[in-house]
Amino acid sequence: MKRLAITIAFVATMTLAGAAGAATIVSNEIDAPGGDYSNSHANPTAFAQDVALVTGAQNRKPDVDWLLFDGFAPGTERLEFTFTNPGGGWGGLNLRLKEEAFKNVNDWWPLLDSWSISNVTDARSVTVSYVLNGYTGPIYAALDFYKDNDFGNGNGLQYSVARIGGVYQPETGAAPAAVPLPAAGVLGLAGLAALAALRARRRA
Repeated sequence: MKRLAITIAFVATMTLAGAAGAATIVSNEIDAPGGDYSNSHANPTAFAQDVALVTGAQNRKPDVDWLLFDGFAPGTERLEFTFTNPGGGWGGLNLRLKEEAFKNVNDWWPLLDSWSISNVTDARSVTVSYVLNGYTGPIYAALDFYKDNDFGNGNGLQYSVARIGGVYQPETGAAPAAVPLPAAGVLGLAGLAALAALRARRRA
């Protein structure tokens, strides 16, 4: 009976851990192969639907990050790009979005949308969004940083790209995501553990 109590307590603990572990999946450029997202339009760095946040930076002069957001979960509202320049005096880039792969580095047609972003400073971040309006992807992105950006802090522009809204559903056959139990369920498991321990004590 003590084993039962320990088992139930362990399940309750793992349930709480699973609930905490079911967090947003973040991809950081530092963790990418070579510490850099793709510099090739023909082989963009791809992010599956469960990657909700992508963070990166300008790593050189000049630099282009080629990204692929491989679809969007139903209900996703927009793809939001935020650019910062910590410690930098000035910076900018051209941002291009396409629904098909880029044919070459100068491919500007047809585009879903594009922005020429300038004057990103230490005190001024810039955020732009592409509203999906039901579009489920894919979206190819080219982040073409200006070569004369201020590298006074040793870095160029930094950025994050977030999928806003939507609930990711894994494909059939994929391992199911951790589903947190309601608080009542965890309390119920703890109560069962206490009852089992009490019963074991009475028998002893």
